[in-house]
Amino acid sequence: MEGELNEAETEILEELTSSDKFIDDMCRLNTKFDDIKEQLRECTEKFERIEHLVKIKEAIAQRNRLMQKIFITVISTVVIAVVPFFRQIFLSVLSWFYTALIRSFFWTIINYFAILWDYTCNFFQYNASETSEQDFMIGFFQTSK
Repeated sequence: MEGELNEAETEILEELTSSDKFIDDMCRLNTKFDDIKEQLRECTEKFERIEHLVKIKEAIAQRNRLMQKIFITVISTVVIAVVPFFRQIFLSVLSWFYTALIRSFFWTIINYFAILWDYTCNFFQYNASETSEQDFMIGFFQTSK
């Protein structure tokens, strides 16, 4: 029975392989297989490109981190070196400004006292000569000009 079964299988196989439909089906399957192989190759290339771009992105990120560290180090060094210098300039200018302000305030106070002294002297001078209040006011406004 095995021999007969093998003969039956052989006959079916011969019929299938000899028919045009089988050959067309095999050609179509081969074409589909080639298409699938091509798509797989394209996907592999795309994956390799993406992998390469990821590596580039990681390298750029690492470079940026390094540049930030360098920038922070340089800025820190410059600030540490330059701040005392500018601090001294700022304090000198501030000191000069306050000195000028105090000097100006001092001379303003002295001038007010001088004006007050002048008015007081004028007041006593006019009162001593027994002039009228109107004469005093005229003298008062003339001295203030």
